[in-house]
Amino acid sequence: MLGRGRALSKRRKRYLTDVDRRGFTDSDGVRIAWYEYGPEDAETTVVLIHGYTLAAESFHLQTEYLRKRWPGVRLLLMDLRGHGMSDKPSAAQCSVDAAAHDVLRVLAERVHTGRVIVLGHSLGGPVSLAVLRRAPQELYDRVAGVIQVSSAIEELAAAGLARILNTKIAHLVFDFLHSKPRGAWRLRERIAGLIAPVLAIGFFMRETDDELIEFHAALINETPTRTLVGFFDDLRVHQELAAAPRLQRLPGFVLVGQKDLVTPIAQSERIGREWPKAWLQMAHGAGHMLPLEAPKSVNAAVDRLLRHLAGAPSR
Repeated sequence: MLGRGRALSKRRKRYLTDVDRRGFTDSDGVRIAWYEYGPEDAETTVVLIHGYTLAAESFHLQTEYLRKRWPGVRLLLMDLRGHGMSDKPSAAQCSVDAAAHDVLRVLAERVHTGRVIVLGHSLGGPVSLAVLRRAPQELYDRVAGVIQVSSAIEELAAAGLARILNTKIAHLVFDFLHSKPRGAWRLRERIAGLIAPVLAIGFFMRETDDELIEFHAALINETPTRTLVGFFDDLRVHQELAAAPRLQRLPGFVLVGQKDLVTPIAQSERIGREWPKAWLQMAHGAGHMLPLEAPKSVNAAVDRLLRHLAGAPSR
């Protein structure tokens, strides 16, 4: 995989195609890009919240499936602050709570009525839990299901990717990024074409098409240094156990890759203990990037929740 050693192209294929509506929502001065498929007056909206160093495009396999399978359902995707087409604020402004505030602002602008299913992958997991915790009662009452994919409910300082990044070498790198952002950016630009593919491969454990791995590497390469630093600092200490009471009435799924090195299985098991109504499912042989690596498992979870809401028997 990606053994050809070539630099990432600055002009890459775009994966969210034929978007029905797109725009920007102002979130206290930070513009958040959003994308919609399906009818604006749909009875159900599925909100897809992406992971660290990714973008809304990382759900393109889910949007392709759901558009065909559920044409009457609205899909709402957005680029979290610091990612994709959204504004790139300072590192201090990149946090789970700030991203959750952005999602709530988009929902307040775009989803006035109807049921809502919230799906969060990776960083999008704790962000979606923070959305649930912070949601006004009117919106919370309309939440009809939640899906956590490769997620965490506790701080990641002692596990997974955060444990890897908590090494002495990693701290030296991040201290350098903090102290000399301009010099760090030039250094990062020079080595990103080599580092991003290696990091991307580490997120996948199943045999996956080179095109998808290169796409993921390109998203990492496009993520600004201040975004990397800000969310990294916050994820080491952020936890969402306070969201657990709002999970109790909701059906949903907790999905995790058997070989996930970024958010270990123990984190998904902890979410399951806090949320007894959820189905905990493991994707055998898969790593962290389930939306790309094991898309059928993510698609099936959304499909089952939609069938549940429609009153149809699950298969």
